[in-house]
Amino acid sequence: MLTCCAAAKARARAGAGRQALIERRGEGVFLIVNRSRELSGRGSEYRLIGDPELLLSIFAASKETEE
Repeated sequence: MLTCCAAAKARARAGAGRQALIERRGEGVFLIVNRSRELSGRGSEYRLIGDPELLLSIFAASKETEE
């Protein structure tokens, strides 16, 4: 019985770790989109390309010309 409970606790900890990783990775998208907007001057574009598929376009920094 003790082994079963220990295994269940270990699975719960592993699940919590995966959830934390997913949440951290999700925050990265927000940061990338915001930084892209700052550098390029263009907002990101979201487009549905299929029933379960979403296309996200982000843009590179604008070239600065020296005069």
